[in-house]
Amino acid sequence: GDPHEAMYALNLTDGLPVIPPTPSRVKSMLHNANQKQSDVLGAVPPSFSSCTVKHVACASVMAGCAPSTFPIVLAAIKAMLDPTFNLHGLHATTMGGTPCIVVN
Repeated sequence: GDPHEAMYALNLTDGLPVIPPTPSRVKSMLHNANQKQSDVLGAVPPSFSSCTVKHVACASVMAGCAPSTFPIVLAAIKAMLDPTFNLHGLHATTMGGTPCIVVN
């Protein structure tokens, strides 16, 4: 059977793409970044853990992002992690606001 349907049946996904971030897929994603994989983009609230280019590459692979669009994802993440954007304040509100980026 289809591995994605099997993962959905096991409640391992909500139906969105689940693509394993294999080393070759992550390397392909990183090839499109004009930064080192260890570069820190910012701190992610609420734990304020460091977010590196490689972290974003892995998440982008799992979400089904095309490597050619990875620079756009990096720019969006970097903008959201800028302290002046106040991502922590946005996520801590009781109204549940969520940033959304639309690229056409």
